[in-house]
Amino acid sequence: FYDIIRQTNISNQIVNVWLIGMILYFAYEMLYYIYTIKTMKRGISLSETIWQRVLNEVQKELNINKEISLYGKISIAQPCTIGILKHYILIPSLLVNQLNETEMKAILRHECMHMKRNDVPLKAVMQVLSCLNWFNPLFSILRNSLYDWIEVGCDEELTEKFTKEEKKTYIKVLLKLMEEKQKMKGFKFAAGFGERKSTLNRRIKYIMNNNNKRNNLGKVVVTAFLLFTVPVSSV
Repeated sequence: FYDIIRQTNISNQIVNVWLIGMILYFAYEMLYYIYTIKTMKRGISLSETIWQRVLNEVQKELNINKEISLYGKISIAQPCTIGILKHYILIPSLLVNQLNETEMKAILRHECMHMKRNDVPLKAVMQVLSCLNWFNPLFSILRNSLYDWIEVGCDEELTEKFTKEEKKTYIKVLLKLMEEKQKMKGFKFAAGFGERKSTLNRRIKYIMNNNNKRNNLGKVVVTAFLLFTVPVSSV
């Protein structure tokens, strides 16, 4: 078999196909990221609204000193956080004037917790790894699973000291936002409230049950699978 490969030079062809695929994937991701940032700045600035006041309170509460810009965006269905050097929180334009202050605080707490946990850089790293593993369906499954656990972990850390009533309020906000799910495409380099129904069901269960052990087990399993899958599949 080795002789056949050597004679047909198939290994070089495989490497060339992988390299071309990686370059195209990376170029697409970078163009999409640049497009996202440019279109985001055409949105509605929320710096002079009640959203900014609530954000200032949340930043003080979570001890976050980063400069964060708030924008209302028509082309998104879920609140999300984007940006690695500069930080932005995007709110769907339809929700800007539909939420009360309690709901605003729940959303902004969640997004600020993503920043505090550095989830946005983590998702960016996963997208870069996706470029290297564009051919591997197992990596795609793994990436989506990790994104789910990012949301679960964010909820867990945020609601750790919540009362039962505060948790119920938080879940109501999740359900309200889920009404807009999958109407529009989400940003790949962003961390937000999540989009999949299965993820939402898992998050609600963990929020109400304080199921920290299972959450940690999930993180360990995903991390172990990552360490095994990436080098083996690449070879």
